[in-house]
Parts: sequence; structure tokens; C-alpha cells
Amino acid sequence: MKIKFLENNKIGIEELVELYNSVSWIAYRQNMEVMENILENSYWYMSAYYENKLIGDGYSIMYIQDILVNPKYQRLGIGTNLIERALKKFENIRQNVLITDDEERTKKFYLPVGMM
Repeated sequence: MKIKFLENNKIGIEELVELYNSVSWIAYRQNMEVMENILENSYWYMSAYYENKLIGDGYSIMYIQDILVNPKYQRLGIGTNLIERALKKFENIRQNVLITDDEERTKKFYLPVGMM
């Protein structure tokens, strides 16, 4: 499977909403104005695509949050790759802050990459 990773690639609101829907995240979707500005107001973010379909996204100002991977593409290293690329890109920054839910499945993802 060939996954394409892109930095600061313009993402349409429809495909971003589709990704959020795929992982059942509703908080941002309740306010479309916030949803439309999520990436606009970010210094840096990285997205993962498979066959021109957005399947993963993470944006960072060295606050790492919202690492999303479509469930059909989870367990393939895409989320880990998004984090590793962000950490490499900003390796000169001393502090990395992770903001995420306190759920068991979330911990199982972030612990192996040294983020909890």
C-alpha cells in the first residue's frame, strides 16, 4: 500500500469532515466555523493520503493533537509515521506537548511512540 504524506497540503472541508466522521469525532463538527479554521490557523500540519483520499491528519505547533487515521487504515503505521515526521521536523524544539483523550486505546497508540 503506497501512502503519500504531505506537509501543509490544502485540505477541503468535506474531506476533513469525512475523516472526523470516520473516527466518530464530533466536537469540532458541532461548530463548522472552527472546523473550517483548524488547518488555516496552524503553522504546520501533515496529512496522509491513499489513492488521493485523506486517511490521516495531524497538525502541530509542537502541541501534538488530533492524530486521526481512518479506521480502515489503522494498524499500518500511518499514525506513528505522522508523529515521527512531526517530531523529526521540529526536533530542535525542547518540549513536546500531547493533548488527547484519556482512553485506553489512545494510550496504547501514544505510549509506544514515547508520547505519554
